[in-house]
Amino acid sequence: MPALPRQSTPATVVPWPRWRDRLSRPSLRLRPALSSDLTALTLLQEAGLRPLAEVYYPWDSRDFADRFRPSGVRVLEAAGWIVAFYQIQPRGDHLFLAELHVRESERGRGLGRLLLRCALAEAGADGLPLRLWVLRNNPARKLYLDSGFRDAGEGACHHIMEWRQERPHTSPSGPVLSPTRSTLAPNRSSKETYRFVIGLPR
Repeated sequence: MPALPRQSTPATVVPWPRWRDRLSRPSLRLRPALSSDLTALTLLQEAGLRPLAEVYYPWDSRDFADRFRPSGVRVLEAAGWIVAFYQIQPRGDHLFLAELHVRESERGRGLGRLLLRCALAEAGADGLPLRLWVLRNNPARKLYLDSGFRDAGEGACHHIMEWRQERPHTSPSGPVLSPTRSTLAPNRSSKETYRFVIGLPR
């Protein structure tokens, strides 16, 4: 895969999911996408999805570029290089996770799970379900199942999956325990931001 262009946009610092990467690798930064990111994101999306998609249908290299809008796209960088991104689109009564891709050389470091948590934080802050389509042969389906997504239908070559926020749990002593919200996930209705989701207290 060709080298991806460098970026210099200010962003939110995000910790690597694994301790060994925090000690040995440049800091991660999460930021909104820019129009100038299109080439890099197109290369990343094609590298991740094309080998899986061509099993079912001819690949159209122009499709992603034609649909691309920076709004709703979050880019993850390390030392100024784009290593992953995701895109959420509003769809009336739910949000749609249209894209989630990690650069091949950075897979296996927990970045896909990290970005999925950010996407879930966005949906949770808005109080909306999050839906996605995943190809039948895509190993990412396991990540979605592990993260609380459930099957909601099927297409010709993909599963339709949905995540809904669980109701807050109440401990025996009374306080309500709920996920911590995220600075990486803006609340679309109030334009506030919240702390990153790290899961329910146990």
